[in-house]
Amino acid sequence: MRTIKFRGKRKDNGEWVYGSLLQCDRYTDIWYQDNECFRNRVEVEPETVGQFVGICDKNGKEIYEGDIVHGPIVFLKEQLYHEGAIVWGNCGSTTSGFNIKISHLIECYVSIDAKKLTNMEVIGNIHDNPELLKNND
Repeated sequence: MRTIKFRGKRKDNGEWVYGSLLQCDRYTDIWYQDNECFRNRVEVEPETVGQFVGICDKNGKEIYEGDIVHGPIVFLKEQLYHEGAIVWGNCGSTTSGFNIKISHLIECYVSIDAKKLTNMEVIGNIHDNPELLKNND
């Protein structure tokens, strides 16, 4: 069974929290377990919520929607090293592709096989490190 979990930035202190997502009309919460195994709920900024895509990068770090990855991306049969933000994917699937946005100014997307993400490295995310994508324009 695939792991389904989310992350979001806490409204109270801006730190990342990981767990289960609960969205209602008035709030967006992440439920998580603390060290004593108590379930806790914290409100997060809705625009920062991203789902775990079900695979890890080359260093074993979990990849979430909104992460910025660096690695080989093939353009017209030419392999280039590039940064791109994970913006959509069939989360948890290792047979389908992911769309990677490679520019912050124009809608330029590249589809990549999920297995190739395991050769890339998470270098940040669009919320904490948007400047990482600006170098690609």
